[in-house]
Amino acid sequence: MEEFLGKTGKWHWPVLIMNAYVAVPHAWFVMAPSFSEPNKLQYWCAPPENVTLHQWRLDNQDLSLNCTARYDGIVTKCSQWEFDTSEVYRPLQMDFGIVCDKAVLTSIHRSLLMGGLMAGNFIFSHFSDWYGRKPLLGFCTFIQVLFNLLLLLAPTYGWILAITVITACGYGGLQNIPFTLAMESVGQPQRAFVSTCEEVGWIIGLIILPICTYFVRDWRYLQLCIIAPVLLTVVNCFCDESPRWLVARGKIPAARRLLERIATKNGMEDPVTEVNKVLKAHKQETVNGRASVVDLFREWDIAKMAISFYIQLAMSVLLYFSLIFFIVDIGDNPHLNLFVSGLLELPLIPIVYFALKFLKRKTLYLWVHLPCFASTLTLAFLPPGFVWTQVILASIGKWASQVLFSLLVVHAAECFPTEVRSVAVGTSFTMSRIGAIISPFMAQLTTKCSSLLCAAVVVVAYLWTFVLPETSTSSLPDTLHETRCKMQSAKLKSQNENPSNETAA
Repeated sequence: MEEFLGKTGKWHWPVLIMNAYVAVPHAWFVMAPSFSEPNKLQYWCAPPENVTLHQWRLDNQDLSLNCTARYDGIVTKCSQWEFDTSEVYRPLQMDFGIVCDKAVLTSIHRSLLMGGLMAGNFIFSHFSDWYGRKPLLGFCTFIQVLFNLLLLLAPTYGWILAITVITACGYGGLQNIPFTLAMESVGQPQRAFVSTCEEVGWIIGLIILPICTYFVRDWRYLQLCIIAPVLLTVVNCFCDESPRWLVARGKIPAARRLLERIATKNGMEDPVTEVNKVLKAHKQETVNGRASVVDLFREWDIAKMAISFYIQLAMSVLLYFSLIFFIVDIGDNPHLNLFVSGLLELPLIPIVYFALKFLKRKTLYLWVHLPCFASTLTLAFLPPGFVWTQVILASIGKWASQVLFSLLVVHAAECFPTEVRSVAVGTSFTMSRIGAIISPFMAQLTTKCSSLLCAAVVVVAYLWTFVLPETSTSSLPDTLHETRCKMQSAKLKSQNENPSNETAA
């Protein structure tokens, strides 16, 4: 199978393009709240009729005027507000009164969004291993389109929160399933390219979004803009099933038809012979029953890999979003900040590709954790006022965490077999969302506290890299039995190469 799928051709391109494209609406969905309900939105108690704002401020110069004001000489809580619309003409806070004691709801909104992504990663990773990649792609696309439209009709902010969670579940499924499908559709030499495709989509999304938000500053119209790239994901419904999944689940007639179509489209000389070779090699490797997250924790050797990926992905996502929110909020132009931040991620595309293609996984872990730790630690002790230095340090940490994320998802797909790969990658994405859920609240801490916390988490995450195997040149396993055999072989090889250590033990 590895050699068969390693011969890329016309059949592969729709799968790879789909894997890249779904990251575009995902980036828009995650970052849009920074513009539809900005953290730095200025508001004040509405003045009485026939009172100018200047006079109103003079009459209340001893008050902040955000939540309380002096009416008829008595200081009371406000019931109406005016908003600074110089950046956002109609933010969510204006329509739903998310001010004062309710202002924390904006952070809760972002955390629930990340929680929805987390739930979607977990739920749909299991379903896609049970029922296949293709049907779940169509279902997640349907959720995205329908509930993005329903957001426009939300009558209260509570409805906004509830619909956001459901919509995010769909995005969570479309983050995990296309990546798993793409990884299972290529051979070992193309795995780095699969991860690079995903990076390209995310970065393009980050670059295009601030251009849109600069011209569209009403949250409802912005929501309509977000739906546009989502509609294009409907093409997911026309993709093929994963050939590895069909073989692993014993669906041999369907697998044969798909493999013959792949061979024909890719111009192989004798499709029938090539397909027979693949099916003969995998004849004894079909899987019965439904895989679940429990299968990742039945044996310690496999469980420790899962724990390592969970911890490291949670750290990388916490660091990435904490720093990108930090960058967006610096200065007075969030549109320019995000646009420049996205442009500066473009060099990551070749870096990620060549690093994953030519460097060993274990070596890469050191080189990406080190700048994460150094940048956050330096940021913690940097004196105030060095804005551009803060931006540079935050960007370095963000770049490193982005490379680490790509490394981890590729490594996770390489470590776990086909029968539990979607569950393993999906639950890894799920645990990564713990970092994303926490990240909106990091802005409530001082820069020093949040940076020191991130630096400490980086150290803990790096220590867990030592339990992971080297897989940069290995073929993808299809069953848990095959994974166990590979791990036992690796242990024996390590013991033979270090006989002194074994003797000492």
